Amino acid sequence: METTQDILPNGESNPVYYVTEARNATLRELLRMSPPTIRGKLGAFLLKILRLDSPHQFGIAINDAIRCSTDDISELHEMFHSTIRNLAHLGFSPIVAQRLPILGEGRCCSLAFLGNDPTEYAIIVYAKAWANGQEYDESGLSFISRDETTIWVTSSQLQRLKSPRNFNVQYFPDSSPDFLHTTHCERIKAIPKEMLRVFDTENLLFVLREIEALINEFNIARGVLRPMTIAEIGAVTKDEDRF
Repeated sequence: METTQDILPNGESNPVYYVTEARNATLRELLRMSPPTIRGKLGAFLLKILRLDSPHQFGIAINDAIRCSTDDISELHEMFHSTIRNLAHLGFSPIVAQRLPILGEGRCCSLAFLGNDPTEYAIIVYAKAWANGQEYDESGLSFISRDETTIWVTSSQLQRLKSPRNFNVQYFPDSSPDFLHTTHCERIKAIPKEMLRVFDTENLLFVLREIEALINEFNIARGVLRPMTIAEIGAVTKDEDRF
């Protein structure tokens, strides 16, 4: 059992790395996260029933995002080159690039855009990690707007974990930027413009981190995300030093 001294304190020079505690997820979430095979689905049921544990091979400092230059996220540009070009045709320009520190084998970064309509923004997330010979991919494009009570998200990502109650998310995996943007505009057109939050170059970074904090707090509270222990960090670091 972990104690408070097992968990590293948060700080600029010593970020707190989090892992996904899959056995605390719902069965529906586990089924969505599992491989689309009979063996994969059976594994999800066994994990939920037996609450199996396994060594965590990577962690992400979810609360320690670092703003960086768009030149520092080359992997995102390489994977989403055509998406970025399509966003430019839709009138969107890149504004905020961020990178999350990862412990283990993986990368996590994002690029947020503003367009002609200040009540919406677009964000591309590149998140990949490798463990036990398996690739974990949470990458995709989303369009986001906010009114007084709801955060509206239209995303090309796969749905895995559920969202906080004040998020209204629709998923359209592998859809084009044009389709996503048209769909998002249709979803929010019934909301009076004066009720939608306005985004600009001055407040976008704050908005991004505010939304991430809401998601992180939700998953930490229900035990799906938790800080890595010192022992777990030591084990991952030791594995990295072998190569």
